[in-house]
Amino acid sequence: MIRDWFKKSKIEDAHPSEEALLKHVDGELSSKEGAYVRSHLETCWSCRRSLEKIEETISTFVEFRQQIQIPLTQEPPKDWSDFDRKLNNLATLTPAVAGSWWSRSGERFGRFFQNFSHLSMSGRSETAIGAVAALLIAVLIWQLIVVKPISASELLNKSVQFQADQISELAEAVIYQKLRVRRNNLSEINWEVWRDAAHSRFRQSVTSGVNAAFDQELLNILQLNGFDPQQPLSPTTFMNWRKYLVQKNDLIEKARADDGGELIVLHTTNTLANAPGQISEATLKLRSNDFHPVEQVLQIKSADGIETYEFTELDYRVLSLTAFAPDFFSEPAQPQIASIAQPAIPKPEEANPNVLVANSNVAEKPVAAPFTPASADLEIEVFSLLNKAKADLGEQITVSREADGRLSVQGLVDTAKRKNEILDALTPVRNNPAVRIGIKTVGEAVAEQTSTPKPAGTAEIVESQSTVTAAESELLSYFKSEDAAHRFGGQMIGRSNRAMSRAYALKRLVGQFKSDELAKLSPDSRAKLLALIRSHASAIREECEGLQNELRPVFGSVNAGASETPDVEDVTSLPRAVDALVTLASTNDTVIRSAFTLSASGPGFTAIKTSQFWQSLKTAESLAVKLQTIR
Repeated sequence: MIRDWFKKSKIEDAHPSEEALLKHVDGELSSKEGAYVRSHLETCWSCRRSLEKIEETISTFVEFRQQIQIPLTQEPPKDWSDFDRKLNNLATLTPAVAGSWWSRSGERFGRFFQNFSHLSMSGRSETAIGAVAALLIAVLIWQLIVVKPISASELLNKSVQFQADQISELAEAVIYQKLRVRRNNLSEINWEVWRDAAHSRFRQSVTSGVNAAFDQELLNILQLNGFDPQQPLSPTTFMNWRKYLVQKNDLIEKARADDGGELIVLHTTNTLANAPGQISEATLKLRSNDFHPVEQVLQIKSADGIETYEFTELDYRVLSLTAFAPDFFSEPAQPQIASIAQPAIPKPEEANPNVLVANSNVAEKPVAAPFTPASADLEIEVFSLLNKAKADLGEQITVSREADGRLSVQGLVDTAKRKNEILDALTPVRNNPAVRIGIKTVGEAVAEQTSTPKPAGTAEIVESQSTVTAAESELLSYFKSEDAAHRFGGQMIGRSNRAMSRAYALKRLVGQFKSDELAKLSPDSRAKLLALIRSHASAIREECEGLQNELRPVFGSVNAGASETPDVEDVTSLPRAVDALVTLASTNDTVIRSAFTLSASGPGFTAIKTSQFWQSLKTAESLAVKLQTIR
């Protein structure tokens, strides 16, 4: 089946089967087959989605084994630890064979009744028989009543759903949360937040204790790790942070709260955390009855070791917007955290516990979502997220700095589905106040401009008078078919276009930063930047190799080596090397398009047969290899 698809894919745009995709994931395809699959995946959203589902299924199975079967399965009582051996000795049963629990249980029942008959005939005591039966029944009951465990993803999803259901009960809900935040059990702040869920408005009050700088330090930590400052202790924020960890370990266990209530505790370790400011481990404690988070502990990497930030919920309510003063959310906002007093929640004996009344006589102004200018580290994180959605390969997506230091991500895409894919990829930074995202569909952009008058003009129609390419003679001589020749030309243009997209993605990425900014990146951001560069360079190298391998049989082998390329010693030498690679890719693309694009002039000279073109192609490949090895 794999071979059939592989042969078919050479002559038409066939989709790989699920078996081919599975073998691709497992690395079981040959190098040429793998190259074809990767090439197809670059341009086919449907197959990429199928591949994601396969990988997600495998990941779910592994997660089930590691997080459900092992961590939460309760251990049997100590005196049952040698139960199987004792049972087998008493019943003279043979060792259990491999298979499902149900099949082993059936076999044990069968052997038990056979031995039961044997025991009766041999005159053994009824006490021994009763003991065997009792033990068998006990193990069945134990297997049936064992508590079904829950995975980390299921736990967080349940918590998000419970919270959403609670908020949906009110037409215009305002979520109030009061937190105590401690660092290393020394510094402490009280943090109150009000979120208008219906109108996306926010207000907060932060009161610092002995260390007035603690609030800003906390904000920096949350921003760096993609935690939403408007929801510092919430299942949604925790889930978004966990979702985008490249490597993680989860552990779920039960615990008791100080008031005796049952808690479910999720520990998530970021195994790749190696830079100051990164969360190396996060713990979320949720009530077992409604999965509401009540405490969170973040272990933060620092130059001196580990810093511990502990969030404890002191109060949480879902209130109606009608209970607030009309101007509660509308007063001018301040773009920083300030240690000020805000209107307090009424005491239970003074007001209805379901109603919050703002004191309109308080002079202090509300504080907007915390904001500090976007750092280079945050900018690289945005590029990394866009890369996961393949949104940095030629689509109209731009990342730029605004005058106030915010990072602006603007884009125009074809469909609402594509828009949602990009927004989903940007989830970790969508609530970051230092990032402004504006992704629109073409339809939305047109709708916004319908009232804008457009200058009159005339349309110029260009008609092709021929369906012949410059390389028509060589193609027909090799393929013997006009359709096959044109199909081959389209494939070569596609390869060249993909190489160009990657080269320009590299240029946009590296061009965002000055050399001194690149030199000052945190270890984690540096690693992400280098990973993006290697990914783009690897794709360019594969396309260059593919072009040479497929063009050579048609146009003949041209003996030409690579010319000298710029040295790539570290990140500060990237701009020069990337500029050179873009120039090479553009030159190669011009030659390929001139050879395989339909032209009114008919067959003619094509530079593909010159040594200069082959030298340029090999030089681009050589430079891409250098970028792949950058450290």
